[in-house]
Amino acid sequence: MPPHMMLALLVYCYSNGILSSRKIERATYRDVAVRFLTADTDPDPDTICTFRRKNLPAISKAFVEILQLACEMGLLKVG
Repeated sequence: MPPHMMLALLVYCYSNGILSSRKIERATYRDVAVRFLTADTDPDPDTICTFRRKNLPAISKAFVEILQLACEMGLLKVG
């Protein structure tokens, strides 16, 4: 799975309280939005875990940028 799809998968799942690699994998079978984001592919838990471990700084940066953008657009209020 391309990195941009894996990042989209993680952002969506984290935003919906799906945190474990096994639960994320299950979501690829059950959640229509997740299936769309992943182009109907199903990464296994080890692949998800490895991607997270190898890309943690980039994932963290992406989350910060997403939150900043949401604040700027008035979609999120902090504090």
